[in-house]
Amino acid sequence: MGARPAHHRRDVHVRQLLGGMTHGVAAAGRRSRSPHGALEAPCGGRKLCGKCRVAFVAGAPAPSAVEAELLSADDLAAGVRLACRSRPSADATVRLLPPPRTDWWKIAGAAATSVPLDPAVRVVRCRPAAATLARPTARASRLQAEIGEFQLPLPVLRDLRGEGDGRGEDGALEVVVVGDEVAEVRPLPRLQGPDDTRPAVCGVALDIGTTTIVGYLCDLRTGRQLAAASAMNPQRSFGADLISRLHAVLDDPANAERLRQLLLRAVGRIVAQCCRDAGCAPDRVFEVTVAANTCMHHFFLGLDVTPLARSPFAPVITEGLDVPASDVGLSIHPRGRVYVLPNVAGFVGADAVAGLLASGLGHGERWGLLLDIGTNAEVVLGHRERILACSAAAGPAFEGGNISCGTVARDGAISRVAWEGGRLRAETVGGSPATGLCGSGLLDAAAVLVGLGVVRPSGRLLAPEAWPEGVRAGVPWSEEPEGVVLAEGETPVVLTQRDVRELQLAKGAVRAACDILLRTAGIGPEDLGEVLLAGAFGNYMDPGSVLAMGLIPPVHPSRLRSVGNVAGTGAKLALLARGAREDAAALRDAVEYVELSTTPGFQDAFADAMRLSG
Repeated sequence: MGARPAHHRRDVHVRQLLGGMTHGVAAAGRRSRSPHGALEAPCGGRKLCGKCRVAFVAGAPAPSAVEAELLSADDLAAGVRLACRSRPSADATVRLLPPPRTDWWKIAGAAATSVPLDPAVRVVRCRPAAATLARPTARASRLQAEIGEFQLPLPVLRDLRGEGDGRGEDGALEVVVVGDEVAEVRPLPRLQGPDDTRPAVCGVALDIGTTTIVGYLCDLRTGRQLAAASAMNPQRSFGADLISRLHAVLDDPANAERLRQLLLRAVGRIVAQCCRDAGCAPDRVFEVTVAANTCMHHFFLGLDVTPLARSPFAPVITEGLDVPASDVGLSIHPRGRVYVLPNVAGFVGADAVAGLLASGLGHGERWGLLLDIGTNAEVVLGHRERILACSAAAGPAFEGGNISCGTVARDGAISRVAWEGGRLRAETVGGSPATGLCGSGLLDAAAVLVGLGVVRPSGRLLAPEAWPEGVRAGVPWSEEPEGVVLAEGETPVVLTQRDVRELQLAKGAVRAACDILLRTAGIGPEDLGEVLLAGAFGNYMDPGSVLAMGLIPPVHPSRLRSVGNVAGTGAKLALLARGAREDAAALRDAVEYVELSTTPGFQDAFADAMRLSG
């Protein structure tokens, strides 16, 4: 491990180390939380991924056989160990790596959408009549005569002071209504102009994903986005995929609350970051809208997640939910609310509904296919007459999980690979030196290497002596680990045979899901008017690689379109337009859920889709 600048060093006593793993030094960390964040542990502590690396500054234990296999000799000599395997016999100090930057790529994928501004949080200006001896009407009654019969909770009634207080210079009041309840009443000294002194009235739209969480702060008076922030989902310390986290709860029910608190703290930090960036106090956030997969939805709300781990995978609730923010545990305005979009089924959640809402897929004349590819890939096929949806257990490969040099699409991640001038050329996110390989780069690399004859369509990575003439000079090879070098450097980025197999599993699951939906609808690829690729993976994917690898059914490249973070956009629509919530409920009701595991022919479709070809 190379030396890091002083400001990147984070030394922490081993008993402060964080993590959800059940073995090794990380197990002690659950007793004491540290400000340094959670360890990267995509395999959930099953000693498979080699990603939970820590550097022992003092007291390094002897490396285990697993560590000797997964870590380089240089790393071992520098005191690098795996948290899931390290069992210090005495006190020790370790250094944690800085958390990955994720805000650039995730926010870059968020599309801007125009909607008629009609939020559930409304701002009403009024001038209630004064009481007289002839008509000594209660102040609350006079206020409601101006704004309508909204509920006036006790804290608001307490703010209704004497007639001479709480009124603006021109006698005007500004009333903020959330849903059907008045949240606050304030004087309105100046209504408009460059010296507008009215306090902010804001909302936050959240996209809570398995791997990342992103939030958008919006001005509810104008609909303008003021700030955005994102972070890795710290639940990754219990595993990169949903199944690992569900199994953690089955193994120890107390993990349900641990996972929920990890999620809530991360959401709170995102809201706070957005507010800091916009110069807005968190108590000026009156509503939060949430799009999430069903599992994250349940963790966020504190619902029982164990039914999602067992057949028939029935969620606690599928309807949209509007609850006080205090019931969830979010620190926003004291009378703020949280609206969570509806789910479809156990593994097709509110994020898929938000995607439908933002993409317009359910309103088109021609069939369209929407793929939001992540650890849990949602695939939706539809037009105005029919909508079908399913969930594909793609696993974490498309987000860098279970890949030897894998990473999410952050600065330095190889996002594109091409064959140019007789050599491999890799592009990274942000143009930074290569630090790893993200999902789009993995797909590109496989497509290029299959085209060159270095990888067979069956997924077999050939040794250099079996490569075609003229290829070896332009494709560097690594002996340790054995594989193709995509980028040189202090720590080369290498594509291994195991990486290709992980890609095959992920690709097979997604393509089989597409094929099953087409078959269920009784149509073929030629009937598709468009294929929409959502999320960060969709944002960076090269259409040529997508088609060459057969990730989607064969269509003309002109029919492919990247639509960015449609889940986040759908959450913003629900924040800014009440009508979008009704649309979301209607879309949810219209979706026909297809359970792949019980669909005849799915296993054959999956086996066929494992082939790396169009």
